[in-house]
Parts: sequence; C-alpha cells; structure tokens
Amino acid sequence: MELYILELKKLPPKDQSEDGIVSWMRFLGGKNRKEFEDMAKKDEYIEEVYNELKKLSLDEQKRLEYELRQKAVRVRNCQRNNSRYGTNGGNPMGYFYFARHGQTVWNVENKICGVIDIELTEKGHRQAEELAEKILEEGTHIDEIICSPLVRAAETARHISEATGVPMRVEQRLTEQNFGKYEGTARDGEEFGRAKTCFADSYGGGESMIRFCHRIYGLLDDIRDEADEKVYLLVAHNGVARAVQSYFTDMTNEEFAKFGIGNCELRKFEF
Repeated sequence: MELYILELKKLPPKDQSEDGIVSWMRFLGGKNRKEFEDMAKKDEYIEEVYNELKKLSLDEQKRLEYELRQKAVRVRNCQRNNSRYGTNGGNPMGYFYFARHGQTVWNVENKICGVIDIELTEKGHRQAEELAEKILEEGTHIDEIICSPLVRAAETARHISEATGVPMRVEQRLTEQNFGKYEGTARDGEEFGRAKTCFADSYGGGESMIRFCHRIYGLLDDIRDEADEKVYLLVAHNGVARAVQSYFTDMTNEEFAKFGIGNCELRKFEF
C-alpha cells in the first residue's frame, strides 16, 4: 500500500462557509471522473486540486508501466539463463550499468572539472531526460541508482530516477578524481596529459590515480558481491569511467589516460 500526501493551500474565506464545506465533502466522496470534472468546473479551487490529482495519477501510471516492463525483462532473462545454464546448474555472472553525467559548461569550454562542483547546462539536463526515456523504452532493468555527490552527476541521476521510478542514493566513492592544480585548466593541456600517466602523482594537492582507483575498485568489489541479486546504475564522471574500464580490461598507461565516454553515454559491465 502506498500513501500520497497532497498539501493544499489554505481555503479561501468563501469556501469556509457551510456550502463550501459541503462542496468539498462531495468532491472527496466522488465516485467517478465525470463527478470530479463537473465539480471542478464549478469551483476554481477544486479545479486546481483536481488537476494536481490528475498529475499524481499520471505519475503512478508511468511507474506501473515501468514495473510491468521490468517484470517482463526479468521473465525473459530468467528464461534465457535457464536455457543457457539449465535450471539446476551454472552460475550466470552479474552486471551493472554506468552512465556519465550530462554536459556542463566546463565540458563545452574543454576545462577539467575534477571535484569542482560545476552544474549541468540546459543541454545536459535534456541529455539526462533523454537517457531516462531510453531506459524506459528499452525496458532496461535497474534496481537502484547510485551517484556521485557532485551536482552534475546527482542532477543527472535525479532526472533518471524521477522518470523511471527507480530509487537513487549518493555514493561518496563515485566522486570524481581530484586533479589538484590542473582543475579549471585545459583538458588537452600537454602537462596534464603527461601527468595522467604518472599514477603516483597527486597533482599538487589532488588525488593520485593509484588512490583514486583503489576507492573505485573497492566499490566495484562491493557491487560484485550483490550482483546476483541487484542491478545498479552508477552515474558518475569520465575519470570514474576510466577506472571502471580498467577494472575489467588490461590497459597501458597511455590507453588508461586517453580513455573516455560521452555525456550521458550508457554502458553495461559484466562481472
């Protein structure tokens, strides 16, 4: 059972009369849409409340449609696993999804963001909404969204959570790498390019690649322990994507330094 609370404005004086209270009692006791619509036409305040209730109803319908799609996906996956491994044997490996945040102003200006809290552009917000639509349309099964606390990732995750109904929470370990003295400088700067291949360098007060990957790998180990029961969507940053890729793939220092994914690009990783 779910309970929704709709906070209403204070009743205007005209609705505090006996006739006004009777009208509200009739509205609250309405039995079908036509009764609600007829009463809403006669009272501006009741009409406002009725419109809010319709919005709640649409949100609930969207959530139920998503849950039905997820159920169909789970049935399909179960059938596929039974076909591949047999009903009594085999251990299918778990997986999770990863998405980078939407576009920021510093992405447009080709600057290194790091741990500086740069907000999404209007395009970045649209990218997040479009990714949410893609998840819904393709019936991508996700149990929980975890995101970086930085606003560009948290806002991207919020758009996805609100559109899909999938719960989200902040995970501190998904914070972008601290690039120290290089934050706010050009992403393609020669000095920074060389520094990224020096894995024990902390960039003058930042976080070394070794320490950064250590925290990302620890998070991925925790996710792996739950992967047979829960599917996560991680919403974070390009640097985090680099570390995640290296968890699964052998890379040279140069390949690691150059790796990146696009804004709101969705990837699946299997353990």
